Order: sequence, then C-alpha cells, then structure tokens
Amino acid sequence: MNADFEKKFFKELRAILKKNDFLKLNTSNYFYNNSHIQCMFNIQKSKYSKQYYFNLYAKKTSPNISPKEISWGADLILRLENLFPKYSFLIKGINFDENKDKQNYFDFLDLLDTYFLIEIKKLTNIETFENYINMQQV
Repeated sequence: MNADFEKKFFKELRAILKKNDFLKLNTSNYFYNNSHIQCMFNIQKSKYSKQYYFNLYAKKTSPNISPKEISWGADLILRLENLFPKYSFLIKGINFDENKDKQNYFDFLDLLDTYFLIEIKKLTNIETFENYINMQQV
C-alpha cells in the first residue's frame, strides 16, 4: 500500500475521533472526558512492520483533573480487538505492509464511527465501568 493511502486513513480516523468528542492530546492519544472516567484511545505502531494496534485505557478520576495530569496507571487496558472480538479480523487487519482490499480499512473506519466509539463511551458511565472491571477480575 502506498504512503498516501496510509496518511488518508489516519486523517479520516482522527476526524472520526474528533467528531465523536475524543480530544487530541498529542500526536497519537485521544481522550474522552466526563465527570468520573477518563478514556484514552491510543494508536500504537508495531516496531517491526506497518501493523497498527488500537488500545483503550480507562481510569476512574476526579472530574477536576485534566488528561495531561493523569498518571496512566489505568484501571482497564484493552486492545480494541479484545473489546470487540466479533470484529477482530477487521481490527487486526490494519497492516499497511500487506496488499489487502482497501475496503477493509474503510469498513474499520465505518465501524469505529457507528459502533466502537459509541460502545467505548458507555464505559464512562461509572456503574458500567465498575461492572466491566469486576467482570475482568473473575
């Protein structure tokens, strides 16, 4: 795949995050804020290839703390494909070294916009967050 397509993909991904109220903190981290939970959507590039991983970190915080002030010892750390296992084939498929059908990349962006981010925002409800943490500990 060419570099122009990769740039276009990440430009669209960042526009979707912004549209869904994820605030840009630096070049690769995005936060969604509410009164109890901070969520960070992180884009992680492999050291060995053009494979990308999408991570979600969530932490119970005070409403008065800025994302820049948080020490990210998160209460919850997940790869996006583990949070949405039904779509792991699509999420794990973001590898710009391979000549895959470009439609897979657009399908991922569409799901990010219409489903993944909506579900991630539900984790910022304190009861939902605590229930999810408890389920992970079982």
